[in-house]
Amino acid sequence: MLVMSLAEAQQQLATVNAAIQELLAGKRVTQLRIGSGSFQRMYVYQEINLETLYSLRQDLMEVIASYSDAAPKFGSNLNFPLKVSKGGL
Repeated sequence: MLVMSLAEAQQQLATVNAAIQELLAGKRVTQLRIGSGSFQRMYVYQEINLETLYSLRQDLMEVIASYSDAAPKFGSNLNFPLKVSKGGL
């Protein structure tokens, strides 16, 4: 799994999705640059195909999913005591 920030992963995912849409529309993508800062990947015409982009998109989606919080799970048939003072408010 790739190690990057959530914002960077979302930005790269948008770039990959745009490239996939262009390929599906029949346009040529001759060069694709993904990443910024300290780590960049550059794909040239021969390396850009749908299989490569789909696998890259899956990797980025896994990174984004690792940042999302898990939904809380509540147990069934649990009782919590309610303590109320006799004096009231």
